[in-house]
Amino acid sequence: MKLRSQWVAFAFAGFTGASFPTQGSGGAWTPPAGEGVFISKVEYVTANAQFDGSGAPAAGEFYKMHVEGYGEYGLSDWFTLVGQVDYDLSWLNTEGEPAISEGFGRFGIWGRTRLWSGKADVASVQAGIELPGDRSGLNAPVLGAEPGSISVRGLWGRGYSSEWGPGFLDVQAGFLLRDEDAPTQAELDLTAGHWVLDDVMALAQLFNTYSLDYRMYDPLDYDQSKASFAAGWRVSDQSTVLLGVSADVATRNLEPTKSVFLSLWRNF
Repeated sequence: MKLRSQWVAFAFAGFTGASFPTQGSGGAWTPPAGEGVFISKVEYVTANAQFDGSGAPAAGEFYKMHVEGYGEYGLSDWFTLVGQVDYDLSWLNTEGEPAISEGFGRFGIWGRTRLWSGKADVASVQAGIELPGDRSGLNAPVLGAEPGSISVRGLWGRGYSSEWGPGFLDVQAGFLLRDEDAPTQAELDLTAGHWVLDDVMALAQLFNTYSLDYRMYDPLDYDQSKASFAAGWRVSDQSTVLLGVSADVATRNLEPTKSVFLSLWRNF
């Protein structure tokens, strides 16, 4: 998965009853200097079918355990350093021996600069690099192995308060410029979160990826729209637990997947 995954937007779990995020809230916001957030995630993924290492559909049942660590730290009040690492265990059950793949899928590092902020709105820009891990024998995106890339995106966030509680909206759009002559991709991510109770948040998200270069038989030429729904429980002033599900609602040249995930978010 990419930086656009749930945990960037879920950093908004620092919301209180105010109409704007608190310190270390993340997303389009930049935390104050010396503050930040660390988010760990475990996700269990299944698909209707499996891809082999070349990206072609193969018979059998596909499973993947995805582990992710994400962190951001305010180097200044307007500039944030962001990092992420992914680890995947994928396997395919067939009539013969099961095919198993394990290893780091990707390392990423980015910088986020706040361009403008108001009482409830903020706009920022983020850029960085994503480096491939040790999954060099695979190139099917569902398996967690993709080439390196340069990521550039714009972010906008808005917090609000209402008689039904506080919440937020987040919009992120950008491009992935991929290495190894892989197709360039455009991304559009939409997030809405609302505190339905003082310590319980509902989160809905839609992640969209579109290939800008159509190439026959290239497993990295794909379109994907993924919906995610989750509930978060604030267990302390610094920590929140998130439990949710996600599923592909539309794909092109990519086998649809669905998943269940658990995450622990902690600010510092």
